[in-house]
Parts: sequence; C-alpha cells; structure tokens
Amino acid sequence: MSGIRMSQESLIRKSVTHNICTLLETLDNEGVTNLYDLVIQEIEQGLLKATMRYTKGNQSTATTLLTMSRATLRKKLEHHNLLYYGKVDNTK
Repeated sequence: MSGIRMSQESLIRKSVTHNICTLLETLDNEGVTNLYDLVIQEIEQGLLKATMRYTKGNQSTATTLLTMSRATLRKKLEHHNLLYYGKVDNTK
C-alpha cells in the first residue's frame, strides 16, 4: 500500500476514533445499546454526503469513487434521503 493511502487511512481512523471517544464521554453510558449501528449509519451518511458534494451529484462518478454499483449507491442514497444531494444548492 502506498504511503499516501496509508496516511489517508490513518487520518480517517484517528478522526473516527477521536469522535467516538468524545461521543462516549458525552453519553457517559446513558442508555447506549446500539452504538455499532449508530456509528455505521452516521459514517455511511457522512461518506455519501461528502462524495455526492464532491461529484456535484454525479452518481456515475460517485460509484467509481466508492467502488459500488449504481443500484447500491441509489439504494443507500434513498435510505439516507440523499438521492438528489449535490445536484442543486442543498449541500449545507
């Protein structure tokens, strides 16, 4: 794996770890039972938003970046109510 790719993965991992630690400290064990599902959903939504913003809503380009089929991308975008995200000025 190239050095750039390793540093990108390390940066992502550090960011996720830091934010999950902050979340856990904030929640202080108050009724947290579905942490895994919550984190995966939030990360997926953030990844989709960022990708669709970057591609200006171009799903073909997004599928290449994400290495997933267009059908899978559309299903995930629909699930997160992001089907048209990035196509108009709704990127805030």
